[in-house]
Amino acid sequence: MKYWLILTGLIFLTACESENAEVTAPKPKENKVVEATDLETKVAMHIKGQLKITAADKFDSTWFRVDLNADGQNDYLITVNQLDRALNEAIEEDKVEKMREIGYMGYFNHFFFVDGATEEIADGIVVPSSPMFPLEVRFEKILGTDQMDFYVDYRVRNMQRRKFYTISQGNPREVCQAVIFDRFGTEDTEAYDVRLEQGTLNDFNDIVEYQARLEPMIIRNLDSTYYYKPTIIPFNNEVRRWHYSPSARKYYMVKN
Repeated sequence: MKYWLILTGLIFLTACESENAEVTAPKPKENKVVEATDLETKVAMHIKGQLKITAADKFDSTWFRVDLNADGQNDYLITVNQLDRALNEAIEEDKVEKMREIGYMGYFNHFFFVDGATEEIADGIVVPSSPMFPLEVRFEKILGTDQMDFYVDYRVRNMQRRKFYTISQGNPREVCQAVIFDRFGTEDTEAYDVRLEQGTLNDFNDIVEYQARLEPMIIRNLDSTYYYKPTIIPFNNEVRRWHYSPSARKYYMVKN
């Protein structure tokens, strides 16, 4: 399956690499360490090194360009999906049927942050999830400050969750998680409309989950849920409210 995440005006580069599409880099000399001569190559080499990607491995990557640390310089966020590795590992370990049942759940979705001013590459962050559903990224001022933040949606079987991040000291820092829907494709489906609202305890935004339902649709089986993006129909019944703590540098929930 191949499809891209699109962010109008922010997409910088989308690349799918295979044994026939190797990153162009200077040819190594014996006992010499080759340094990349441009940012694109430097980042590609870093990703391949951290994820132990060989020339024979196929993976999908999507580049987003946006100022994420409020320094006036565009930064880069790169998502990496390794569905091909997940499929191959299942075959090699003779676990195809078992892995198919859980959507090849594992460490096959990652993202990387690159500081546009310094070109420093932060260590990649793994999002344990199904590679059948590539990470979906959206950019918003989650905390309500001048800095742009972002969130990442991912799937674990027929559940979709959302992780919220801000950039701090050159690294993505997770500040909250929320449920989008669960048990999709069953009679017991639950769903939530997640909103950012003006803070009720301080000047930072609250993250609020409202009750919702999914638009009815016919699902053949649980395996097929990865190919559906259900429409969320919201209600105004508040379920959970998260407040940001500047001292803890994350969101927490106050029980009613």
